[in-house]
Amino acid sequence: MQIEVTDRDRRYAADLDDMPRRFGGAQYPNGKVALDGGWSIRLAEDDPVARCGATSLARFLDKYCGLSLPVSVGSIANKREIVISWSGEAGEGYCVNVNSDGVEIHGDSPAGALYGAHRFQWMMGENGGSYLEPGSFRVEPGAAVRITATPFHQPFDGGGDPLTYTDGYLDLMAHYGFNGLHMYIDLFEYMETPGFANPKAAERMASLAGLARRAAPYNIGIYLHPNTTRRRASDPIFTQHPELKGAESWEPGYHCYCSSEPLTAEIYAEALKGVFRQVPEVKGAIAIIGGECLLHCYMRPTSRELNGTNCPRCAERKPSEVVADFANAIARSVWDERPDADFMVWPYSGYIWSESHEQRELISLLDQRMGFLTCYEKDAWVEVEGTRQIIFDYSICYVGPSDRYVVQRDLCAARGLPFYIKTESSIAMEIMSVPYIPVMENWRTRWQGMMADKPHGVLANWRFTGLSGTLSEELAYRETWRSPSDGDALARMALRLAGEDGRDDILAAWRLLSQSFSKLIYCTGLQGAPYFTGPTYLGPAHPLVISSEQAKQLPQGFFAFDACFVEMNTDINVDSLPKQPRFFQDTRWTEPLGPEKMRRAIDSICEEWDKGLELYMKALERAPSELKPGLLRELDAALMTTLMLKAARSLARFQLERDRALSGRLSGKDAEESRRRLEEIVEDDLANSRLSLELAERNYRYGYGFVYGAAFDADLIRAKIAFTEQHLLPAIREL
Repeated sequence: MQIEVTDRDRRYAADLDDMPRRFGGAQYPNGKVALDGGWSIRLAEDDPVARCGATSLARFLDKYCGLSLPVSVGSIANKREIVISWSGEAGEGYCVNVNSDGVEIHGDSPAGALYGAHRFQWMMGENGGSYLEPGSFRVEPGAAVRITATPFHQPFDGGGDPLTYTDGYLDLMAHYGFNGLHMYIDLFEYMETPGFANPKAAERMASLAGLARRAAPYNIGIYLHPNTTRRRASDPIFTQHPELKGAESWEPGYHCYCSSEPLTAEIYAEALKGVFRQVPEVKGAIAIIGGECLLHCYMRPTSRELNGTNCPRCAERKPSEVVADFANAIARSVWDERPDADFMVWPYSGYIWSESHEQRELISLLDQRMGFLTCYEKDAWVEVEGTRQIIFDYSICYVGPSDRYVVQRDLCAARGLPFYIKTESSIAMEIMSVPYIPVMENWRTRWQGMMADKPHGVLANWRFTGLSGTLSEELAYRETWRSPSDGDALARMALRLAGEDGRDDILAAWRLLSQSFSKLIYCTGLQGAPYFTGPTYLGPAHPLVISSEQAKQLPQGFFAFDACFVEMNTDINVDSLPKQPRFFQDTRWTEPLGPEKMRRAIDSICEEWDKGLELYMKALERAPSELKPGLLRELDAALMTTLMLKAARSLARFQLERDRALSGRLSGKDAEESRRRLEEIVEDDLANSRLSLELAERNYRYGYGFVYGAAFDADLIRAKIAFTEQHLLPAIREL
């Protein structure tokens, strides 16, 4: 299936294409070198990557500073010019020298020159104009491989979607310091091996090649994320090659290819080798071998009666031996074709088959060249109010690292395996429906901790939101591309946002927001046990309902099929899938804590968060007038985040009181008091939704989603308000 593109999607894509930059309106020219129309930009020699940096810089100066500077190529030096040069082909670091006579950006390579040109844009955005601090400094990235993603993934990606990878968006990736994007592909669609060839292969390969060649001047390489979808038991391939039939997986009637059959690794490797051969700009592959994607017989078997699987061949060996041999065979074949390819395994949810929680056995068996990717905070155990809870997926209330991550990091270091870290850069499972969660100190602690571990690479975005230029992504850039002279990244960001008079209030606000959010009790139900349902997903659009019968009166927008399902099925008709409620009528979403503990925790968070919002308001009052619009957008983001939390609090309060009112144990004054409390809770929730509606009407990004669908928009909030007024409140008054 292909996701239908809406006007909202097109608007977002156009905004990302239109060179969005973090640019302070207040100007700080004192003591700085000022550029004017008499300056020019000169490339020491021509190179497509370095020229891309020069062109981006020229566009930035024109759009944001009103300067139209010519770009030339040559070795003749002049005063009052920005010279972009480089010394070799390796490395992505750069040196910057600024003085009143001229400016030099000298990269270790053309890629270093590109990133140096983007650093200039950050410097001028911080100063509010074409002003540069005199002096010299050197910057090197904290990780050699830095991978991001688009917001507009299809269930399986292709390279030809004009919405997804515009030139402006590739430029944005380079601006935030990335050198890779990951593409989530159906590996079967790239197969050209006789007997297994896919009719889509030539088209897919040509589309991928077109994207790779457009991305190359931005120094963006492609990292394939191969998926091998399950096959029906009746698939003719199992008649032709019965040896390929592996474990019955995911649900009865479906099988993966057998991971102990050499032909399986051979045909998968041939597909990948074909891509690396025909599209040399492809840099690597990321293979999830834990709980999804590159399927094997231990991954999701329908039964595990044979040593953890139902495949008799794989059951003869330990799970880690099967998985390591399978991954090593594919990678080694790829390296025969492209010795320089980055190939990494990612044991996401590998606990379902691995002998140890940390995949110790797997790490010990991997080829020495194999990269190992793992999540920074995932699978940690935390205790809140006496209840132990696992951080089952991405979190920012818990910063990390998890004990599991630490063990894996140290084991990889001992073996010399290239080590990669997975994180998110804007959102987390606690709240996915805002552009970013403004807990800036938590994000800083996360990125500083990751960079201190000196990973070979970082995967900064999954398919949820992609790179969008949020404040937290700016912080990620600053901590990844840190110069010793940079100082406190948050202080510099706060100055650009609120000016000198508002800076300290913003820093104090970020501190409070981070402290309060860290009190959140992470539980699987907040996002729907596990995803895309519930109060911190639907937020202010989440309805409160008295009964299942009343829920039937809700519009269809409150029901949807499981968006994750299409990732596992290429032959599914989504119209045939049953639609499930996107909301909770019961208290499952609070498990294992229960609604009362959840309510108390969110009460405590909101009390402190509201104090942070007061500091935002003070900063807004003190900020120069030219900074107020940008600061108001960040205030709105913080406000919407607390309104999402308050929606969850309303749901917990409502469900507790509703169940009490309907228990049959109340009568007389007690019943009347319970009805009154219910009405107060609903009116409070209505006020929360009405304020959220104002924010959603100001910013279409609230509730936005593409590959997994939108959580909400202004229309869905209106529908929730109408349902509450027309159905819920009258029903409560009749209790």
